[in-house]
Amino acid sequence: MEPLISVGIPTYNRPRSLQTALNRITSQTYRKLDIIVSDNCSPGPETQHVVQSFMRSDSRIRYFRQPENRGSAFNFDFVLRQACSDYFMFAADDDLWESANLLEELSRHLQDYTLTFPNCNLSSGNRIFQRSHLNVYKDCGTPMDYLLCWCGHGTGYPFYGIYNREKMKEEKLAFVFDTDLAYYNEGIFLHRIFLSGRVKFVPNVHITFSVDSAKRDSRKLAEDFKKYFARTLLMYGQSKLNQEEKEKIYAIVIDNYSRHLLSLDPSSFRSATRLRKAYREIKALVLKTIA
Repeated sequence: MEPLISVGIPTYNRPRSLQTALNRITSQTYRKLDIIVSDNCSPGPETQHVVQSFMRSDSRIRYFRQPENRGSAFNFDFVLRQACSDYFMFAADDDLWESANLLEELSRHLQDYTLTFPNCNLSSGNRIFQRSHLNVYKDCGTPMDYLLCWCGHGTGYPFYGIYNREKMKEEKLAFVFDTDLAYYNEGIFLHRIFLSGRVKFVPNVHITFSVDSAKRDSRKLAEDFKKYFARTLLMYGQSKLNQEEKEKIYAIVIDNYSRHLLSLDPSSFRSATRLRKAYREIKALVLKTIA
């Protein structure tokens, strides 16, 4: 018997992309769904009209319109709290579920893993510029394989997978995000999932994520990443990993995250020599902090 899967869609003022997203989600071959749409007080009636047009022929959809915009963190938490199932998945209102059998394929692993996540493509405008972005996980077999891969790759796209909330309770995991960060606020949560829970990558089904770097505040991006970087190291320092495992994680995180931090503000390092020097300084500082 198929278990019920709740899909939470936080949305704000994107009626056209929401319509496309709902088309893909309601057309899934996996039919036993609880679809929750939370409209974060979009201006005008367009968002409500889009959802209501689907609700006329699909009783699986529930629509909530917030009386005021309380921010994206509230809206993500709201759809989660409304979920009727032990199996839950977030869906962004501007992302495309490319595979009609996406949920059917993910559902094969629901009961055995804390997080089951699909592959993804990355797009800008109407052009896909990177396909199967998460193929780095395809050879992972053990929980440590996944953890090391996550620490070395580190993009947040696994967040949009299916969570087994009963297993999360058993493992004392909760949906807690760093609400003081505008960027990377799901990062520590995912580190805890990969560290403490069992995860499963399903490579043959895809979501296409829209990436619009023009809308990012580069200074805030760098500031938030520094905080996320420090919190990541602190989390592993406080974990129950043995010292050998910690050192392996530290090496990967420091190398990967230091390079990413420097890439966020390349104008500060105009020569290769200065870039290498800055990288060595960051690495030495971090190693001193965790020693």
